[in-house]
Amino acid sequence: MSQRTSVFETFATVLAVSVAAACSPVVDNLHHDGGSSDAPSIGPIKVTAYDLVGLGGPLANAPIVFIDADGTTTTIATDVNGAASATLHQGASATIVNVGTSMTRMDTLTELSPGDNIVFGAPIPSSTSTGMFTVTFTVVTGATSYRVVTPCGVNTATTSPAAISVTAGCTATAAEVLVIAINSSGAPISFVDKTGVAVAAGGTLTMPTTYTAAGSVALSYSNLTGISSISASRAVPGLSGFNSSLTITTAGSTASGTLPLITATTAIESSRFTSATAPTQTQGVAALVDGTTASESLDAAATLLPWVIDASYDIAGRVGTVTTLPADASSATIDVFAFAITWTTTSRSSTWNLFSPRIGSVTYPTLPAALASNGPSATDIVKVTAGAFDSSAFTGWNAVHDDLFTKVGGAPATIGTTIRQTSGP
Repeated sequence: MSQRTSVFETFATVLAVSVAAACSPVVDNLHHDGGSSDAPSIGPIKVTAYDLVGLGGPLANAPIVFIDADGTTTTIATDVNGAASATLHQGASATIVNVGTSMTRMDTLTELSPGDNIVFGAPIPSSTSTGMFTVTFTVVTGATSYRVVTPCGVNTATTSPAAISVTAGCTATAAEVLVIAINSSGAPISFVDKTGVAVAAGGTLTMPTTYTAAGSVALSYSNLTGISSISASRAVPGLSGFNSSLTITTAGSTASGTLPLITATTAIESSRFTSATAPTQTQGVAALVDGTTASESLDAAATLLPWVIDASYDIAGRVGTVTTLPADASSATIDVFAFAITWTTTSRSSTWNLFSPRIGSVTYPTLPAALASNGPSATDIVKVTAGAFDSSAFTGWNAVHDDLFTKVGGAPATIGTTIRQTSGP
């Protein structure tokens, strides 16, 4: 049997995508097709997988189930680098089987092409501190704390200097650093910004002494239909930076609100829309904008993807079915559609994600006999999620499926880039 799940695990958790939404998105109107007319009819398809249920290194000695377009199945174990390959025709699929101590995760990528070099997952950066980076700043009257923003995240300080723990993953040669003065109510008072900063263990930085008063960003939304609320946020200078947010309850076709304006080189402005039909049906839009922009607007009718209003999975037939609004969403402009099933036994939790080029019903592959026990049994209660992702930086499945974690899992990288995501039920 199948059961709904309340969160869209496929992108929000499985791919660790932070998709909220930006105002003034740039959205292309091209239909994104799977497959490539230029690909040879037969050739090697290579998959390199990382351990997403363990330590994050290359997934060695794990079965990759390659299924050719005619149904021929070949299972090949990954080498020490997490790589395996097979010679296949256009339209083949690959399923990565990752069995951990108490968790199993499987990921199926469909409609592959000869010559594809698929990277699934990514190395997990070390969280071990390599030393401290010291930021000295001027204290501000009325401030009770400060937010020190570096590539290593946002640190709270009550006085200067602030010591920031540095890891290998957050060193930089030309980073943007902000110090934001916060009052007793938790609101920003003023800020100071410096660009071109080398951030490294043992390094030091003295911030400029002149602060700029925090301003406000005016947000406006139009053509809202069937939406109960909007969660808006603004992060500077990027996704891991200083974040401010608000929730707007909608009561008509328009809505508005304001967020603090902390100017920086860039900002990610985002909005998450919740359906009036069910709180688990959500859409997000995020865009990288000029960090000095003081007003943004978004036309919901022109921007949002189809709503995912129901999804189910037939264990016996291995078919995942999705219901959308509008009903036919197969031609929607997206980069990837994801269908996820999860189930739990007394000793193990399991997830199986299937990725494809378009919104619609999906058929999960038949695992070979030696691996069949990793799939759900007839008595398992299967939870289902489904959703789609689109970025104006890419042109469909062929542009993203080779490295989903980097391309779908990352934040917008260029000013003007907009990401859209829909999920449910």
